[in-house]
Amino acid sequence: MIKIFLLVLALIAPTSLIYLNLTSSSVNHRLLFNLFIIIIIAERVWETFFTPKEDNKLSHKDDWTLPLTLSAYLIVGLAVTFEFFLINREINVLLSVAGIFLLIFAGYIRFLSIKSLGVGWSLHAVGKNKSRSEDHKLIVSGPYSYARHPIYFATIIELIGLSIAFNTFFSGLLVIAVMPLYLIRAHYEEKKLIEFFGEDYLIYKKEVPFIIPIKFRK
Repeated sequence: MIKIFLLVLALIAPTSLIYLNLTSSSVNHRLLFNLFIIIIIAERVWETFFTPKEDNKLSHKDDWTLPLTLSAYLIVGLAVTFEFFLINREINVLLSVAGIFLLIFAGYIRFLSIKSLGVGWSLHAVGKNKSRSEDHKLIVSGPYSYARHPIYFATIIELIGLSIAFNTFFSGLLVIAVMPLYLIRAHYEEKKLIEFFGEDYLIYKKEVPFIIPIKFRK
């Protein structure tokens, strides 16, 4: 079932992009937008489905949070695409540069986070079938010394950057609406991590911020 779901998700984005290009061929900066979206789709597909170290990464494994966050990402991406083509705003160059900077920053944080996780990098975060391998260690270095869930932080920054880069401001509001889904996934993932690492993770949890890499005074 999860494979069918992922296949549908994978087809919706390019199909929508083709449709909008055929029906809205006079949109400003259309080719540049297409190039960016194709690069982002290719990078996300590669990172999501080819870099995780777990076995049977395309099986469901009772991880109900995965379809939620994948759908949230797709919904924002589609909203950005449709808003860009249908409203056809004049692009503010300074905003676009700021958005592109956020995209690069988010990609760099995600890259460092995945590299830090090593064999612990997994597509699935929760589920009854989620188990800890012998090589899976608690990572507290790199981006994980600043936040317990830097990949989710980077994903949210990426979605914000995407909406800013193409001046799709309504879609930017949608990012705020889907953020709780990433927080929910992180919350349930932490329950599994406490199960894996016990007291070590509880100590780590007290010392390092949740998603935003800022320590607030209590």
